[in-house]
Amino acid sequence: TTATLANGFTIQQGGQPQLWARLSGRNKIRIGVSQAFYINYGNLGVTDALGTKLLIYFPTSVAPDLTLGNANGVVSTLTQGTTTVFAVQLGRVPAGSTSFIPITLTAGAAQQPFQVRVHISGH
Repeated sequence: TTATLANGFTIQQGGQPQLWARLSGRNKIRIGVSQAFYINYGNLGVTDALGTKLLIYFPTSVAPDLTLGNANGVVSTLTQGTTTVFAVQLGRVPAGSTSFIPITLTAGAAQQPFQVRVHISGH
């Protein structure tokens, strides 16, 4: 049996990835208690993003736990003054996709209020 779907696909000229990332979780953290957060990210564009890197910035005084398997990317850590940066190599982020990475942060007794920033880039 053979079936044909006339005009079944729309042909679209190129496009660009439209990457986005944001942090989700509570805006409070208890001293000495691990608090889970999620880095949500995705690509709203019509083209896959390649060579995608996600950067997560937080104070060096906060203890992080970022457990990733090989399927989720390679993580490198660097310190810039009083800031720790996790660089997650995501590789390919398909057009129209969304995903998330869990991260746990623990603050010590002397921790001052702080911010966590996320940045995503690719081509």
